[in-house]
Amino acid sequence: RESESKFIGLFIQSPAPSILVNFRNGEFVEVNDAWLDLLGYQRQEIIGRTALALNLWANPSERDLVVETLRTGDALTRHEVHHLSKSGQILLCVMSGRVFHSGTDQLIIFSLIDVTRQRAVEQEIRDMNQQLERRVQTRTEKLEEANNDLSAALASVNSMQNELVRAEKMAALGSLVAGI
Repeated sequence: RESESKFIGLFIQSPAPSILVNFRNGEFVEVNDAWLDLLGYQRQEIIGRTALALNLWANPSERDLVVETLRTGDALTRHEVHHLSKSGQILLCVMSGRVFHSGTDQLIIFSLIDVTRQRAVEQEIRDMNQQLERRVQTRTEKLEEANNDLSAALASVNSMQNELVRAEKMAALGSLVAGI
């Protein structure tokens, strides 16, 4: 009993949002405070109910994939899922889960890590990078255009310079002929 009490205390106080689910019927057996805080529920609303009854899955096909993975005996490791909080907010979470035996029961322990804000920041960074790439591309095109204009102007200046040199030679030659 002391060991069980310690386990329950550690589970409830764990900073990682976690939940115990009965593998046979999908009912929630226990939930910790971090999970309740993350999704906005009270313990009495959760225990004895299923994720489907609570409408926790924003995309039910994700649930099917999780269940199938666990039925094959594999552990679920860092799988992204979309959960609905009690208020209806969609949370992008990284879920991990493992099946274990407790007496005669077969249970699943799930942990969630909310990565909603992280993914939003990553998307903002990708958007800013694309914006910067477009700006660099635009500036590069403008620089190429300016370089082409400068090359044309330089060619024109060289042509004029050659024409002036030729005109000066002609003027000098005219002056020499006049003097002769």
